Amino acid sequence: MRSRRLGATCFLVLLGLFMSPNLPFVPAPHSVVGDALSSVYVTPIQTCCIFATNSSPVFTVNVMMDLSGAEVINQFDVRLNYSNWYSPSPPTHGVVKAISLDYSNNVFAKSGYQVATQASCIDDITYGPDGFCAIDDAPSIGQVHVAQTIVGATLPGPLSGALLFSVTFTVNATGTSFFSIDRAHITNPGGTPFNPHYIQVVTSAAVFGNDPLVAFFDYSSTLSPSVLSGVNVRFDAGSSFRSTSSGRVSLSGPIFKWIFGDGGTNQTSNPVITHSFLMPGNYTVRLDVSDTNPGTGFIERVVWVMPHLGSLHVAVKNQEGGPIQTIVRVKLYNLTSPVPPLCRTCDQTINAGGFVDFRWLTPGLYTLNFTGPGVDPSGKQTQVEVGWTTMETVYLIEVQPPDPNTIFLEIFGAVMGAGLGAVGLALFVRWRRNGKLTKAREAIRKTRRPGRP
Repeated sequence: MRSRRLGATCFLVLLGLFMSPNLPFVPAPHSVVGDALSSVYVTPIQTCCIFATNSSPVFTVNVMMDLSGAEVINQFDVRLNYSNWYSPSPPTHGVVKAISLDYSNNVFAKSGYQVATQASCIDDITYGPDGFCAIDDAPSIGQVHVAQTIVGATLPGPLSGALLFSVTFTVNATGTSFFSIDRAHITNPGGTPFNPHYIQVVTSAAVFGNDPLVAFFDYSSTLSPSVLSGVNVRFDAGSSFRSTSSGRVSLSGPIFKWIFGDGGTNQTSNPVITHSFLMPGNYTVRLDVSDTNPGTGFIERVVWVMPHLGSLHVAVKNQEGGPIQTIVRVKLYNLTSPVPPLCRTCDQTINAGGFVDFRWLTPGLYTLNFTGPGVDPSGKQTQVEVGWTTMETVYLIEVQPPDPNTIFLEIFGAVMGAGLGAVGLALFVRWRRNGKLTKAREAIRKTRRPGRP
């Protein structure tokens, strides 16, 4: 009984020492409230009145960035596309053509750090013999691709209207050219969101036109940065204009005819309307514009419509920011929508390190719960944006108990030590006692009288 108590006491002392290390302080994760979303966009919205017969038929398009306060980046990777419409027939090299690129005074250059740059045209063609973009680029479409990296440093948000690069175009013929962002990546090394982070939806665009009537529209969701199925989209054709030799003039009594690509149409004199796409998908939206003057204009844009759902990407790390080395069970609970507490497919396991993805989530407030044999239980609340992928990083205190084999060896050693100590003490006491008895008998024998028994 005494040996069992001794073994249990040793086990509790050792476990207490292991479970109470001097761990570094880790602030509780929290969501960023009211922070603007990052975006990449094109300016100017409209350019006109530069004709091929002009002595200096050039204009400049700027690619800009807004960076949220939650972002820390060291790289951007952006592709600017320009598509040409022709009147009356396609010219040899399109309506416009990129002739020079300038990033010498952009937001990275102003940071004062060393910057590495890669730039090319469509199909990764670099500087051509006749200017920035080679002459064998497709005449109906062009692209300027720029990627920059700050070496050994980062650039934090927030930023508003930060210049990434400028492209100067020359005008080859009469017609319309439409400018839009094909890809927008920003890199955040070792942080949140993950590296790279894709700016998913960019709606701002630009147009050049020297046709008599230039049609143009921009669009934006009325609920979130993404265009969602079942949610109204705001279409604005107010930037359409008449191009004259004296400059850009407003339309007179315009009529806007919309063909949305999902079977819906609308004809109105109001340049701003709303339309809802019932199903996710890619829709080619066409706008035809006319006014009291002769001639019409049109433009087409592809609108990407996302599901009316969100997803959550959760990275789990230890308190020092490294990958966690134990099994973690992650449960996601919906606290907002009137649905069962545990959402469908929202119970996942991470074997060691890494992340989990929860998809097809309804909008609302969610709570994450983390359990496992080697983590200190904790919880977190996060807002899942409608139509967005929300990225979160959760830091858990990792507690790894001693190896069970080691515990049993320590208990066995403690028990054996206590047992041997008790046996040794008993033998010592018995030896001392036997020695005293022997001395006492010897003394009695010496004191006996001779001849007496």
